[in-house]
Amino acid sequence: MVVVVNDERLLELPDSLDWAEGSALTVNYLTTYLSLTRVVQVQPGQSALVCGVTGGVGHAVVQTSKALGARPIAVVSSAHKARRAIGAGATAAIDLPSQDIDKAVGLTDGQGVDLDLDPVGGARFGELLRNARRHGMLVSLGFTGGRQPVLDLMDLIAADRHIAGHGLHADSDENVTPALKEVGKPAAGGRLRPVIDSRFALDDFEDGYTRPASREAIGSIVVEL
Repeated sequence: MVVVVNDERLLELPDSLDWAEGSALTVNYLTTYLSLTRVVQVQPGQSALVCGVTGGVGHAVVQTSKALGARPIAVVSSAHKARRAIGAGATAAIDLPSQDIDKAVGLTDGQGVDLDLDPVGGARFGELLRNARRHGMLVSLGFTGGRQPVLDLMDLIAADRHIAGHGLHADSDENVTPALKEVGKPAAGGRLRPVIDSRFALDDFEDGYTRPASREAIGSIVVEL
C-alpha cells in the first residue's frame, strides 16, 4: 500500500501517543482547535457547554477547551458517561436521564454559558442554544443526532445569540497547517490525548460500525492494519 500525503498535513507522532491515538488526534482535535480559535476566540475562564462528550469530537472539545483555559460542561446520556466526562477534564457533567440541560444556567450563576459546542445536532440543538448567555455562540460541529434541528427563533433573536458551523474539510491549508502544529504541542505535553474505545483489524472493519451504533462507545474507534 502506498499513501501520498502533503508534507504540510503531517505531524510528528509525540512519544506520549501510540499509532492508534495518533490517528484519532488529527481530524477530531483540528476540528475542535479551529472552532475554538478561528470560528470563535475562546477566552480563559469562559464556560463551554459540550454535547456528545464521550464521542471522539466531544472528548476533543473537552480537552482542547480546557487546554485553552475554558471551563467545559459536559452533556451526557448516562451516569457512567458523566464520570468519564469528568475524568476527561469537564468541570461538571449534566446527566440527561436524571437532569435537564437547563442546569447549565445554574452552573454559570444564572448567566448562561459563553459557548455551546455541538457535534450531535438533532433534537437537543435548540436546548443548547437556549442555555447560551446573551450574545453567546453555538458552534455546530456535526450531526450524529440528526441534520434537522428544532429551535425556537425567539431563543435566537431575543438574546441576540449567534450560530456558526465548522467543517475541517472545508477549511483552507492556510488555517489547517499552523493549527496542526499548535495541536501537536499540548499533545506532546500530555494535555491532549484521544481515548480509544476499541480497535478492529482491517478485515473486520464492518464490525467496527456496530460499535458506534450501540451508543455504548466512549472515545474513538480505530481500524488498524
